[in-house]
Order: sequence, then C-alpha cells, then structure tokens
Amino acid sequence: MAARRLIILGTQNLHTLGACKFAVISVGLAGCLPVARVLDAAGACSQDRNQLAAGFNDALRSLLADLAATLPGFVYSLADSLGRMVATFADPQASGFTDISDACCGGGRLGAEAGCSPDAALCADRDRYYFWDAVHPTQRAAMLRAQAFFYDGEANYTTPINFKQLVHIDHRMS
Repeated sequence: MAARRLIILGTQNLHTLGACKFAVISVGLAGCLPVARVLDAAGACSQDRNQLAAGFNDALRSLLADLAATLPGFVYSLADSLGRMVATFADPQASGFTDISDACCGGGRLGAEAGCSPDAALCADRDRYYFWDAVHPTQRAAMLRAQAFFYDGEANYTTPINFKQLVHIDHRMS
C-alpha cells in the first residue's frame, strides 16, 4: 500500500504542476529476463517473478483508472509490456528472434553472469536476440514494442487508448 500511495502522491504532484497526459509501460516478464533465468539450473523463466509482475500490472491498471476518475484532465495510456512479451515469446520467429533467453552482450551462462562491458562477449547478430544484456531489450525488441504501443497500438497491448492517440489529445479540451 505504501508504494500505491507514493505513486498517487507523485502523480498528483505532477498533475498540480500541469502534467495531464501519462504514457505508462507496465512491467514485462520479469521472470524471463536473463538475470532471472540464470538462477534456474535449467535456465527456465521464474513463474513466481512473472506472477508478481502480473499482480503489479493489475494494481497499476486499477490505480490509473482511479486517477483518471479523480484528477480533472488526467488522460493516460497503459502499454501491456507483459502481454506483448508473452506473445513474442510464444512465437519468437514471427518477430524475427531466434534467441529469447540469452543476453547478446554479457558473459557466463545465458550472458547474464557477467555484465555487458567493453570486453564482454557479443552475439553475432543482435537483431536475432530479444535481450541486449541481462535486463534490457535489444534495439529491435524495443522498436517492435514501440510500434505496438505507439504507432499501431493494438487494442490488446494498450488501454484505454494507444500512445499515438494520447499524443494527439488536446489536453485543454479534456
């Protein structure tokens, strides 16, 4: 509850300063990050971490809806990072990925036991990897997410509107 209260207070402070439009990206598959997978002997995703992420996202969705109902002119778009990752990981080849578990830049098992540094091992083709390092997506993965959330934000990955629609709202009229 303390985290919820801090988010509410922070958002209210920003709103008081004139912020009206909020583009928010939810937590993705935290249990499928290389840094989490490396903790499992088989390199599997941590379902506990993914369930925590899903629970956080549900609370975030509720919190944003509450803020929209109470703060005049507050408009938001919530991008479903977890849902987008689930779809990508279910059929990685459809998005051009051949590796959704290893980091492109790093060291050790899954590229997640040593950080991405100037002397770290690099994959041969970063566009085929979902993860750049132990926690961050590659440029290609980030671009595909941005396209889903902003340019052609599909209804199942953004709510209540996509980022492009949010940008075009005249906040003086809401």
